[in-house]
Amino acid sequence: MKLNGRFTPGATVLGQVTEPGYEHLTAEMKIERVEPETHFSYRWHPYPNEPKRDYSSEPMTLVELQLTDAKGTDGGTELTIIESPALPGRCLGAVGCGDRAVEGVGGAVAIAPPPA
Repeated sequence: MKLNGRFTPGATVLGQVTEPGYEHLTAEMKIERVEPETHFSYRWHPYPNEPKRDYSSEPMTLVELQLTDAKGTDGGTELTIIESPALPGRCLGAVGCGDRAVEGVGGAVAIAPPPA
């Protein structure tokens, strides 16, 4: 996803999907909290897979990413992702929806600063 803004609380950031075949889709994220190296959260309309549909009147879900020291490792980091509330039926035809969202995830997770 190619993002057009900085992750600062209160900001709205648009993300252009870069997955081949889905480049016509855009996601809107409203940034909630940013605590460097520990917590990041935003609200969005999950899986906005209909480009001509107006999602603005629908509820947004809260996505929280939390980084903690991984127990039993030597300097490892555990990433916890929580999305609530789930919106039934929104997954139909969406990229990365359901269990596929974490498929292939493994090894290190890199946190990079936003572009200047």
